[in-house]
Amino acid sequence: MQMRQWKSNLLRNYMDKRKQIKWLRETANCVVEEYNDGILECTKNRYGNRTIESCKCYDFIKIKLSNLEESFLDIRQKYYGKNVWLLLDK
Repeated sequence: MQMRQWKSNLLRNYMDKRKQIKWLRETANCVVEEYNDGILECTKNRYGNRTIESCKCYDFIKIKLSNLEESFLDIRQKYYGKNVWLLLDK
């Protein structure tokens, strides 16, 4: 029973983080995601192509996924119209 509850909590946490990333992409102008192994991926660029080369001249706010706000309203208020560099630490 405890193992089932643990798996359920793990899945719920994963889905919550995916929702937060989706909300961030909806509100920010440019989103670059950095994976734990150093791989960079531009997942949204309102100004042009979704390549790292096209994002090099932007100023980014760097945040960790674990520090991202919980609600959509908080994310929208803080990151609307900003360029965000998201460190995927979990």
